[in-house]
Amino acid sequence: MSNASYWQDASDTVLRGTFLTAGTTAFITGIYQIFKRHPNHGRLSALAGLNGGLVAVTFFGLRDLVISPALIATIPASPYARKRNTYDWKRLPSDSELPPRTWTEMRTDSLLDSVTSGVLTGGGLRGLMAGRTAIAPAALTAGILCAVLQLSYNEVHVQRVKYVNKINQQPEPSPSTERWISPRVLKWIGLSEYTDEEYIAKLKHQRDTHLAKIRQLEEQLEEERRK
Repeated sequence: MSNASYWQDASDTVLRGTFLTAGTTAFITGIYQIFKRHPNHGRLSALAGLNGGLVAVTFFGLRDLVISPALIATIPASPYARKRNTYDWKRLPSDSELPPRTWTEMRTDSLLDSVTSGVLTGGGLRGLMAGRTAIAPAALTAGILCAVLQLSYNEVHVQRVKYVNKINQQPEPSPSTERWISPRVLKWIGLSEYTDEEYIAKLKHQRDTHLAKIRQLEEQLEEERRK
């Protein structure tokens, strides 16, 4: 990959995050206002979607286009070194052979980026609407909320990876584990369980019996014709 690939991925994330947030906010607000039987539910839903989109484009734009590139370029920690390697960014002198990725690293992925962007977005937008006194409480609340959301998102990803690994490592079931009905149940309903050899021998016995019966019937027909 290259720097151009990072900027393309970041732009896609900003667009997806903005439209998803705006749509979700508008939908939830519309449902709530319809439930409350508000006459202007359509207008309120549209305004909520617009506000949600404004917050989202500010948050994702700051995080993926400003904060994350700055952290990737300057922080020597392995998560950012891994991103420098992935997107072929200029490496730091401290960068060396990357260790295997751990569950802790996956759980804290982009946490610093999201918290920083949340603090700036929440504090900045709230400060513009309510004045300087509202900046610090809004920034703190937004930072905590973004930390919880990012950790939750990462945890979902971790559990998904664990589930896929568990499925891929699960051994193939043996024939004995694929039986739908246990031998005890088969015996109780009057059926018997056979091995392959026993089943083949049973089929051969039935074949020989039928062939003998056929020969007997043919002999009887032949005798009747002679009479």
